Amino acid sequence: LADCTIQSNSLSGIYLNGGSLSATGCAVRGNAEYGLLHEINDTTPYAWSSYAGNGIAAIGIKGVTMTRAVTWTRPRESETLRIIDNVLIASNASLTIDPGVVVEFSKGRWLDVYGGLRAEGAESNRVILTGSAQSNNWWRGLELYETGSVVLAFADLSYAGETYPYLGINKQGGASLAMSNCSLHHINGIALLLRNAPGSLSLHNTWFSNNTFAVQLDPGASIDDATSRFTNNTYDVYHNSGTITQQVSWRLPRDCSLHAAGVTVATNGALTVGAGTVVKFASGAWLDVHGRLEATGTPDEPVCFTDWRDDTVGGDANHDGNSTAPAAGWWRAIRGYGTGSVSLARSTVRYAGQSDGRAIYRTGSGELKLAGCVIANNNGDGVQIDGAAGPVAITGCEFSGNNNGVRALNQSNDFAIARSAIFSNATYGVTNAGPATVDARGAWWGAASGPHHP
Repeated sequence: LADCTIQSNSLSGIYLNGGSLSATGCAVRGNAEYGLLHEINDTTPYAWSSYAGNGIAAIGIKGVTMTRAVTWTRPRESETLRIIDNVLIASNASLTIDPGVVVEFSKGRWLDVYGGLRAEGAESNRVILTGSAQSNNWWRGLELYETGSVVLAFADLSYAGETYPYLGINKQGGASLAMSNCSLHHINGIALLLRNAPGSLSLHNTWFSNNTFAVQLDPGASIDDATSRFTNNTYDVYHNSGTITQQVSWRLPRDCSLHAAGVTVATNGALTVGAGTVVKFASGAWLDVHGRLEATGTPDEPVCFTDWRDDTVGGDANHDGNSTAPAAGWWRAIRGYGTGSVSLARSTVRYAGQSDGRAIYRTGSGELKLAGCVIANNNGDGVQIDGAAGPVAITGCEFSGNNNGVRALNQSNDFAIARSAIFSNATYGVTNAGPATVDARGAWWGAASGPHHP
């Protein structure tokens, strides 16, 4: 077709079902449904003609299973593409969405990826994946399965979350996901759900806003991203309660927080918490370590384990302004058992001690290492060491505002508290029930005269 006018028809101006279409210089307008309606496996250069001014949308795409390589190009007049049916990209297929393309999904529709999806826009020419109506539960979202691979750059995804599991993007199986300079907003439920899965994940400079959950993690999922932004979400990053049985890492920007309930690191599991990460615990929550916990901050970006209501770090996570304040005894403890090892450096632990009366607990044969940490404002003992046969090393730490700074029970192995500050604890700075020796020489006790016995 060349230089044609196709207008005022009762359905669509052009319907392409297989084969190919070359439409150059045409004006397809005023039709009751779509300017161009085509099947899911058809590709045509949209920009060669104008499809503006039709009843439902400029371009409609129907059909379910994509079985070949398909490209959606940018129409001439920034017209939208309307997805009519659910779309499944088969494992042998791929979809490329060019910069500037706006894809609108009809009510309740979704995009399942078993093959490849690349939607790469530009800073001034973004790819848009949204609903055909601006309602935050309009379409189902994007699901990645098995060996699916998705690359999103300068892309916006919005107004998804219709029907359980209420999400924008669901990464599961061995699927891989790379997102950079993207925006996920107005999702009813979970903007990004990371399942227990071996596939790769790369997040960079993505903006999560106005979602219920910006990111939700299953226990075996990692998030390593200090570049993204979180605004006006009910939860920034929410960790589902459960057991970590593999290598997992948490690293987030310091102005947001990870909400944790009950977390257990199994003997075959390991959790690494990166600099600047703020972990806020639900009431009564815990972090039990049978495997390995390593949290390493810096002087400018310490790791923080704290109360969900603590607004001094990680923002106002419970969105109540100054109505509530953190307090000792809100969450339970970091507890090391058996051969599990706990290593905290440049980390803060505060407002713990619910039920157990301790913030950090060590028993068994595993290691406890604290370096440059602040253990403050906890109910009971800041650190309780009970019959620990493994090595204990405490260096350059502060213990303040606890009932007892450090308490040793049933301890046969000697240990030292080196170059630390121990002050303003309600009962004892250090208490030792023996029979081991606790060497706390060289500490600062809040006064030049040194420690005293109450």
